[in-house]
This record gives sequence, C-alpha cells and structure tokens, in this order.
Amino acid sequence: MTIGQLYGSAFSPYVRLCRLVAAKAGAEVGFRLADPFDPEYRAVNPLGKVPALKMAGDGPLLLDTGLICRTLIGEGRDLLPSARAERLQHEADIAVLTGVLDLGVALLMEKRREADISAKWQQRRIDGIERAYPLIEAAAPRAASSAPDGYLALMMVSALQWLDFRLSEELDWRAACPGAAKLVDSLAEDPDVSATDPSRA
Repeated sequence: MTIGQLYGSAFSPYVRLCRLVAAKAGAEVGFRLADPFDPEYRAVNPLGKVPALKMAGDGPLLLDTGLICRTLIGEGRDLLPSARAERLQHEADIAVLTGVLDLGVALLMEKRREADISAKWQQRRIDGIERAYPLIEAAAPRAASSAPDGYLALMMVSALQWLDFRLSEELDWRAACPGAAKLVDSLAEDPDVSATDPSRA
C-alpha cells in the first residue's frame, strides 16, 4: 500500500536521496515530477521547494529531506546500524554530507545569477566544502560497509555524484577523497542508483 506521494525534481540531490531511501527501505511511495515555480505545485507545497512528501489520507505534508528519509525508513527496512554508537556515527557522517550539499547548492544558485555574484561568498562556500573532504574520506569505509543499501552510502552517492554533475569545474573532491570516489563509482551501476542518476535524466 502506498504511504504517500513524493514530489520532486529529477536533478535535485535531496529528492534523489529520498527516492533511493524509499527503494532500499521498501517503502511504497508514489513519485511525481514537480516544478517549484508551478502554481499547481505551490498549492501542494506553499514553500515551493522540493522534496515534499504528502502522506496518504489525512497524513501531514513533510518538507524536510531528513524527516522524509526517517519516515520512509520507519515505514520499511532500517538502513542504519542497530548499535547505538555506530548508528550515531553514521548519522554524524550524513550530517556532514548534507552540509556539503547545502553549500554546493548555494554555490550553484549564486553562480547562476546574472550579476553581482559575490566572489567572497563563493570562495567561502568552496572553502567549506573542501575543509569537509577529510571527514568525507574518513566516512567512506563506514559507507562501504553498508553499501549498497545503507543510508550513509546512499547519502554519499547522492551528494558526491551531484558535485560531479553540477560543480566539477569548481571542485575536485575525487583527488582528495579517493576512497569515497571508489565507493561512488562502485555504486554507480546499482539499478536504483543508476535509475536516479541526474546526468541520465
């Protein structure tokens, strides 16, 4: 039974993560492409952002990626380690990758402005991402131990493939994170990962 309707873009790394978590957890959700600027979608989500998960029936509208993923895991198979300390470490690693994505998206949005691009803020975002490289590389073995179904592995492939897709000229994360690069490349042909690859959308 479908638990709700997920709305999103084929190019959003946050939406991709939700789709991967749903697939690997076995949580049945519908998926509908959404244009954040479309008035019809804004009637569903007044914030005009993606992803959004409208739970079935009288259920709530979920607008936060982490909340959506936790809900999907709760409806299906757990994708995090059961041991408390290990689980906390995976969640900490996921938070780092989420922060990297947030900086990357801000970098892309600023890059797309037609004028008055702030070089200072752009460099600050790049610096923040690059300072996270050692943390990403340290997390790679933990992600690999849970691949291809673990939440951390899915977060890593969603975040780092998006950096390749959108910011390859600005960022060379592969040189700094060879272990993470090896993992991401090994996951690339997983059916669910391949089906949501933004470069193939």
